[in-house]
Amino acid sequence: MNISDTVPHQIILWVIWFAFLSGLPFFVVFLGPDPDRAVENVLPFPALLAVIPPFLASVIVRWLVLPKVAKQGPEAQLVILVVGMALAESLVFFGIFLFPADSLLFIVFAVIGMAQFVPLWALPKRDQGSGLRA
Repeated sequence: MNISDTVPHQIILWVIWFAFLSGLPFFVVFLGPDPDRAVENVLPFPALLAVIPPFLASVIVRWLVLPKVAKQGPEAQLVILVVGMALAESLVFFGIFLFPADSLLFIVFAVIGMAQFVPLWALPKRDQGSGLRA
């Protein structure tokens, strides 16, 4: 039984994308640093160096891997969506636990990384004729 046999594939992708994205505020509010206290980063190197690898990995997954895997079927698309979203969402946890002084930087990059996975690519393609009607 395929995923597309039970529920429309696009709905599944949109629900998963929305669930990942809607979890971010909860992580920040309930796990984030206390705004009344001064916090320091746990790791000694600059926060920007820690942002780049997971963000770049999610960009590569979205723009290089996903278009190739999209031809293999809905199950492969779902797996790549979850992997890419998890890479982008990992930035929030890095910001909360390892770089609390710079957590806003990580949150912004996480939102950008997750926003690129909006499942518009999974919508059915319409016939794009010449635009002229006879």
